[in-house]
Amino acid sequence: MPKKLNPKCIHGKDLSFYHTGHVLPCCWLNNHKNDIKCRDLFSEEMHIDNFDTVEEIFETETWKQFFEMLRKNPKDAPQQCWKMCTTPLHVDPEINEEKRINFKK
Repeated sequence: MPKKLNPKCIHGKDLSFYHTGHVLPCCWLNNHKNDIKCRDLFSEEMHIDNFDTVEEIFETETWKQFFEMLRKNPKDAPQQCWKMCTTPLHVDPEINEEKRINFKK
């Protein structure tokens, strides 16, 4: 049976503010700017200098399309999402054991 994607970013995992000046859905996508499925998140257009607020970033087509893909076409998600987000929401994928992850409600 194939693994199920449980995108923790959809369920409140903290954003990542990457050193390149980009806001990412989570820290697990840091260092994945060369992944074709993440490339738009790292584009010059998405640099924080181009926005007045973080909320403006969330309203971009780039962000909307990324989250739409996670919800409706998870098979198209970046490999890193499949690596980190196939565990149940309450399992820490970095240590692969039961651990309550405190998601915001």
